[in-house]
Amino acid sequence: MHLKVLHISKFYYPHEGGIEYFVKDLVESLQNFNIQIKVLAHQNSPSLFSKKEVIKNIHVLRVPILTTISYAPICLNFYYFLKKIIFEFKPDLLHIHMPNLSPLLVPFKYKLPVIIHWHADVVSSNYDKKLKFFYNFYRPLEKRLLKQASKIIVTSNNYLKTSFALKNFYNKCTIIPLGINPDRLEINFNNIKTQHNELPIILSVGRLTYYKGYEYLIRAMKYVNDARLIIVGEGKEKNRLKNIVLKEKLEEKVLLTGYLSERHKVNLLKKCFIFCLPSIERTEAFGLSLLEAMYFAKPLITTNVVGSGMNFVNIHQKTGLIVSAEDEKELGMAINFLLANKKLAQKYGQNGKDRFNKLFHINNISQKIIKIYREFI
Repeated sequence: MHLKVLHISKFYYPHEGGIEYFVKDLVESLQNFNIQIKVLAHQNSPSLFSKKEVIKNIHVLRVPILTTISYAPICLNFYYFLKKIIFEFKPDLLHIHMPNLSPLLVPFKYKLPVIIHWHADVVSSNYDKKLKFFYNFYRPLEKRLLKQASKIIVTSNNYLKTSFALKNFYNKCTIIPLGINPDRLEINFNNIKTQHNELPIILSVGRLTYYKGYEYLIRAMKYVNDARLIIVGEGKEKNRLKNIVLKEKLEEKVLLTGYLSERHKVNLLKKCFIFCLPSIERTEAFGLSLLEAMYFAKPLITTNVVGSGMNFVNIHQKTGLIVSAEDEKELGMAINFLLANKKLAQKYGQNGKDRFNKLFHINNISQKIIKIYREFI
């Protein structure tokens, strides 16, 4: 008889986001190992009704939400839908991807084994002070769920050591990094053309939000010649970042593409020379986009954010360079160094590809997670 697992995620593909891409790759991989999967997630936008879908043989139930407050979708009847899907599907265990408010509001102790996938803490920030206020109410519920957990999967030792929420639960924690399915990156590129292909491309891909530190990467281009920076993504910071480009007179050096299809993003990943993730807070818990760049053997530039998994993914002077956060000059110097030392940059890229194959293929991650499932069945 197949093992049956219900995955509970804040959102699910095609919602854009690192966690969403990881959950999609994970559940599809688990299903290939004869694990029967269903996914319970929220609608991507406010809705009065639930929605059932089948995406690549994965059954997904999306519950309705009223609104989103501080990145948390608000669903008043999540408990009803959870009970319903458990009754119908009869899973052997629950795999809950955190952070996610809805599983915390369930008014009973889960009667099934609970595996918690700890993607990130709810981090208070000088840039978003509402989170600190709401966390006072979130924390007791979070603590209750962690007490119930059979196992807690954390994506890097760096993150575990600096997690306030997990400090009393180390005995339940195990380290399993995130991974991706590289098959989805294998796309036919006939007739695809990119702008600015006459110069080396410095690429970054992600949501345009405060913690990504894109303003420092943009300003770093003041110190870089003979290269183009392309930033792919949408978000609240888009207009502010565009104004920085104009103010610094960098229109010829910096392109903010906005949303691009997966096909065009992958094309840029293949053509870029350097991939850079300049995040400034440990809200950047891992940096899934780094894995995609490593698969294409691109040298990385990341920032030294204490506790972030970026420092686990990218190894300084082996797979790329690590520079100080919020330091545009150091970012610019690192870019110039790799542009001037192309053979070394290519070596970093190949080292990254080797590291990807060893650690970050989604099938390797799935097999480690299946071992955890078996412990509790």
